[in-house]
Amino acid sequence: MMNGPVFRPVISVVRPAPDGRSIEVTLDLDGWIADAVAEVEGDDLLGAACRATCVAVAQFLPRSVQVEIAFVQHLHEQGEGPEVVLVGVELVDAGPDGPEELLGVCRVRHDRQVAAVRATLDALGRRLSPYVPD
Repeated sequence: MMNGPVFRPVISVVRPAPDGRSIEVTLDLDGWIADAVAEVEGDDLLGAACRATCVAVAQFLPRSVQVEIAFVQHLHEQGEGPEVVLVGVELVDAGPDGPEELLGVCRVRHDRQVAAVRATLDALGRRLSPYVPD
């Protein structure tokens, strides 16, 4: 049983630029909107979606808390296994403990970039609850 607020923003937008050079992510946390854009490095749209998500998430947090992508993996088994996106996120706060690595996963339904955003939020959801204002 969880007490207090839960960090669970709604994904409003996940949109690659028409030229494919950046991706925009917009999140809505109880009417508080955060929008971010990340440049695509090479052809890594998944990584850009995750980085944009971290920048958007940071807008909901105190300045002393930072979130950064450690890794992104698109996993697709041959045969009957599910297609998933696995994300590692580093959470750094002002406390004495070092960075904390959190893992998130999301099954790809229709769009890999949306799955990457969901996996990033999955990694952060429970851990960021203490930073959500009441």
